[in-house]
Amino acid sequence: MERFLWICLAGAAGTGTRYLIALWAAQRFGSAFPFGTLIVNLVGCFAIAAVMHAAVTLSWSPTLARYLDASSAYRTPRYRALYRQWLDDPRNTLWMAGSPLVADAIDRGHGQVECVELSRQYLHLSPLVDVA
Repeated sequence: MERFLWICLAGAAGTGTRYLIALWAAQRFGSAFPFGTLIVNLVGCFAIAAVMHAAVTLSWSPTLARYLDASSAYRTPRYRALYRQWLDDPRNTLWMAGSPLVADAIDRGHGQVECVELSRQYLHLSPLVDVA
């Protein structure tokens, strides 16, 4: 229970800080563009980079290993094959890569799968998953 309370406290502090930064940015730069969100996200990116740099420098192997495992997972041949399948036949791709849990939830009426083709390509995100 103590851990839960610490998480709630940290979440409240983060939410409050984000809100105050958004207010400050709107007063300082105007509200035509969400500068508060931009500032908070950039600071978050730099914070993550600092933690990863510390993990490498101080050899925090569990933290570093988990991050590297997650970041390299999307470069595996399985995900590339899934992406190629998605390009060829998007409607059946989900069934090819489906989970028995998803199928069971759909059969029981507790879930549904919808395929939506996005109106944009979002090519600026493709380097993140190394598929374009």
